[in-house]
Amino acid sequence: MAFVLALAAAVRLWGLGAAGYANTYYSAAALSMSRDPVAFLFGSLDTQNFITVDKPAIGLWPQAIAVRLFGLNQATAVLPSVLFGVASVGVLALVVRRGFGGDSWAGLLAALGLAISPITVALDRDTLPDPLMILLLLLAALALLDAVHSGRIWLLAVSGALVGLAFGVKMLQAYAVLPAFVVTWLLCADTPIRRRLLGLVAAVGALVAVSAAWPAALYLVPAERRPFIGGSTDGTALDLVFGGVTRVVGGGAVQNPSAAFSLTEPGPGRLFGGLLVDQIGWWLPLALLSLVTLLPGRRPGPVLFAGWTLVLGVLFSTMSGIFHPYYTAQLAPAVCALAGMGLATGVTAVQVVAGTGGVCWALYASEATRPGWLLPVIMAAGVLALVLLAVGRRALAAGCTAIALLAGPLTWTALTPGQPVVPANPLANDAHRNPLIPQPITEGDRRLAGYLLANRHGERWIAASLTAKAAGSLIVAARGEPVLAIGGFTGTDPVPSKARLIELIRRRELRFVELDASWGGRGLTPDQLGWSARQRDMELKAAERKKKAMARTGVIDWVRRTCTPVDPRAYGGVPPAQLFDCGGAT
Repeated sequence: MAFVLALAAAVRLWGLGAAGYANTYYSAAALSMSRDPVAFLFGSLDTQNFITVDKPAIGLWPQAIAVRLFGLNQATAVLPSVLFGVASVGVLALVVRRGFGGDSWAGLLAALGLAISPITVALDRDTLPDPLMILLLLLAALALLDAVHSGRIWLLAVSGALVGLAFGVKMLQAYAVLPAFVVTWLLCADTPIRRRLLGLVAAVGALVAVSAAWPAALYLVPAERRPFIGGSTDGTALDLVFGGVTRVVGGGAVQNPSAAFSLTEPGPGRLFGGLLVDQIGWWLPLALLSLVTLLPGRRPGPVLFAGWTLVLGVLFSTMSGIFHPYYTAQLAPAVCALAGMGLATGVTAVQVVAGTGGVCWALYASEATRPGWLLPVIMAAGVLALVLLAVGRRALAAGCTAIALLAGPLTWTALTPGQPVVPANPLANDAHRNPLIPQPITEGDRRLAGYLLANRHGERWIAASLTAKAAGSLIVAARGEPVLAIGGFTGTDPVPSKARLIELIRRRELRFVELDASWGGRGLTPDQLGWSARQRDMELKAAERKKKAMARTGVIDWVRRTCTPVDPRAYGGVPPAQLFDCGGAT
């Protein structure tokens, strides 16, 4: 197990410096949260608490604490996610062993799979909140299985509380495991049915109490000090939470959002195509085979992870709202657990065919570049494993099966550190397939931040930027000085109104307004950034969306008509970026 944990740490830490601050949107929020208690509670993007990020603050608290203790750098930006990812590998081993009759081999195999799972490794090298959610869900699963074996209701309540905490990290997505938890408890708990129902009541109570804690705590802050909750339509946490339903049913600002980031349409084969097949699809056939063969035994581990896999598999296959490939990292522990438990019962010819076939299909269907020798080696290993099984050489067959199952995912994971990081849509072995663009802190960001700081004369914000994504990189470049994010994450949040912006400028709380800054490219042209045609198309569509949203408020037109353009040579700007001085506008 020590080797597996060391491997998990190595593939997540190797070349981590290339990730920089990873997702600067969340890194900027963590920096602001580390400096202001109200920002810490709400998850504000800036220390003046104009608007929050589009997630609950809990998911950023570990990073904010690390920044508070050690300052913002590449380690404090990304290291918390790495630690959560490695911890998840260890916890998964415990969960599988606990739910599969104490079988250490099953736990070890499941942990090995998660240690090198391509999409999980890519996600753990970012600043997104998902690794913390996954760790909390696995800890909840461990408490659940302990409750199943002991019949102790307080352990089930702990499980519910941990899921509630995971809800506080990623909202309704965390609840997707609940059907599997409920079925596992009701079917497998070693206690009378009446006590099982009582346990459910206790668990639901704990779940609701912890889930509601963060939204309720926000109302302890006076209304005039509360920031607008980013991603909501009315500035409230409840709208942020329940507005997340649109991620499943569709709607919102993105045209055909489910296909935009994953390049796959909703449907039964979604996880086996597009950008998903070589992120999560490697061991799905083997996991589904294990589900069929292990489920009749009604052991709690297979029941739990079968439900986890089926619910999330259906959910991700049918989502027609915004859908990023990295969401499937929540499915990875269950897939690895089922595959590990199945293999621990003894390698069979059917398992070799299903496992090798799944890996070969992932390689065949993927658009990513790969070594030319990889597919032939995997096929040869699979065939040799079948031959060895036929002649009774089971140990050697197991070794060949391991090569067939691990060579592809391990190659993807090994190629990931040397490729450009796209923190908003992390992929393993990206190889310029990503529809979104990288967002490094550029020299242009630093020059603009220097200009704004040099020309700041008591204003609350050094500038306002169109979208929180553009504001985030400027906050990081300015070492935490506040930047007002017009329109929130994508530019479509209804703040500030034109009247509010004019008021801030009139009161000398804001002077400079930046329009049309490309995300992650200040001072650089698209050619210098090396954008693909797909990335250019996505960026142009995003620019059109935010312009249309801001056109409805009149903010952009007012700034262009009323404020004075600043010579780009003064701050190193590159078109289409424009900086306006609104100091004399009112």
